[in-house]
Amino acid sequence: MKKAFYILLFFLSAAAAFAQRVRLDPPLHRDIAPSGTFAEIRGNHYHGGLDLRIGGDTGIGTPVYAPADGYVSRLRISAYDGGKMLYINHGDNITTVYLHLDSYQGAIADYVLDFQRRNQCYSLDTTLSEGELPVHRGDIIAHAGNSGMSGGPHLHYEIRETRTQHTLNPLRFGLSIVDTMPPTLRGIKLYPVDKNSRVNGSKSTYQVDLEEGAVAGTERKPISIIGRFYIGVYADDMSKGSTFHNGYDRIDIWVDGKPFFQYCVTKIPNGDTRAINAQIDYSHYCSTQEGYVMTRRFPGDPIRPARTYGDGSIGFIPSDTTLHRITISVTDFNGNSTVRRLYVRNSLETLVPMHDIPEHPSYHLFSDSLLYCWPLTIHRGDYQIDMPVGMGYYDDLLLHGIQQDRRYISPIVTVRPWKSPYPPTHTWVIRMPIPIGYEPEQLVICRISGDYASALPTRIVQRNVEGKPGRWLEADARWYGNFVVKCDTSAPYVTPSNFKAGGKAPNVLLLKMGDNLSGVREYRCFVNDQWVLSEFDGKSATLSIDLSQVADLGKTFRVNIFLADACGNRREVVYNLKR
Repeated sequence: MKKAFYILLFFLSAAAAFAQRVRLDPPLHRDIAPSGTFAEIRGNHYHGGLDLRIGGDTGIGTPVYAPADGYVSRLRISAYDGGKMLYINHGDNITTVYLHLDSYQGAIADYVLDFQRRNQCYSLDTTLSEGELPVHRGDIIAHAGNSGMSGGPHLHYEIRETRTQHTLNPLRFGLSIVDTMPPTLRGIKLYPVDKNSRVNGSKSTYQVDLEEGAVAGTERKPISIIGRFYIGVYADDMSKGSTFHNGYDRIDIWVDGKPFFQYCVTKIPNGDTRAINAQIDYSHYCSTQEGYVMTRRFPGDPIRPARTYGDGSIGFIPSDTTLHRITISVTDFNGNSTVRRLYVRNSLETLVPMHDIPEHPSYHLFSDSLLYCWPLTIHRGDYQIDMPVGMGYYDDLLLHGIQQDRRYISPIVTVRPWKSPYPPTHTWVIRMPIPIGYEPEQLVICRISGDYASALPTRIVQRNVEGKPGRWLEADARWYGNFVVKCDTSAPYVTPSNFKAGGKAPNVLLLKMGDNLSGVREYRCFVNDQWVLSEFDGKSATLSIDLSQVADLGKTFRVNIFLADACGNRREVVYNLKR
């Protein structure tokens, strides 16, 4: 009786805590039509919010409203990522976030413009304290747009825990969509667990035929099983007003009527969004973009959005020849479900057990244990590696070594896991010596693939090697692969798109801007020696200068653009133009 009382008290307390959370109104005053849903499977990440349609290009400028009282806690503008971004703290550990905005409104817009003018910059990232920029429920705070790396005009809307910055599902905070259609189940796969497992006589992945009238997997013709297998489910969902195939809320699997597996993402921990790769058939997703969620569970998965038994595999004792029913249900956020049943049975065939033949890494590479629950530090005279805890989903070996290549000023440093196909879950640090005869400030660490080199933000650090101090190049890497040092001596460039030097100027000047290796670090634009705000759009590499900022241009005027890349190479470009 006492136990029941405490259980009841726990649930009542939880309900009361949820009820005390701030009420959030919709950020758009129009029908909610998502083009992307929370925790949707994307390339190497969970989608952390809700993408709300605004009607294409004609919807750019749609007002965005404050869903509750609060204050602006952070303002960020980037040529990439989320473009123009806005963070509002509402109390009760709730923060709302808005990405890909076209512009800010009122006092927020004034604050941003003043910051940009004082610092002569376009990009910014600044935090604010309570009281600086208060907002009230229903205020227009911004306008939706297409800034940053957006794939099209929309509002990306997030709800986060203020203290942890973990993202939460906006549809669990009163934001509703019209959806009467059940999810579409697009694929089911059965994966033999090991060399001693078979599905329908094959050790390869088995694709279940979902076509109407198919007999495989029915009571009449069950799928034969030897050993153990995982299940993979691929599905999507649609709602009213959306033409995109979106994510769903959860997957449930029962074996012979007993719960076996449930997949439901209610929270995405800050910094662990790449853990989606542990939950899906990653190799298949890379080649087809089809997100099969698997029942398999790795010990190093930091999120674990799925509840299952053991490692997520299904198997029956060899003497069991009864028919087993597997029920798979996919449910959307409005409770619409699609259900499919499969029938499996142990095969009467017996296999001669196959034993794994020990393998060894390639002879020219060193190897160190890469444990999912332990950090890894490798300090050699020709490179250094620092990896945090949780770099993999299971224990593996890290292969590393160097090879000489005359195309580069440094040896090629190879860093990759032995067996795991997954990219690292977190950033890690690589250090390489400074090649003799080069200015350190002009050097950058690059990840190479074929003839393509991608520069990493590189810094110069002081490190001791075998008790001797020295300067090294250091960079944060998001991928495994091959790394080299390259020298960047070329300055950034700009090229006019809609005008010619000495010609007549349009109201907004458009120029292509870029750099050959290390990337543009900063730029400033002046018209008749007066600093003007210029916006850079990363996805189109376009710099735009609105001449209406200058009160009196005159019949002729001069535009000066100063650029610098990450290695300190600088360029000044001057255009004399006419009105």
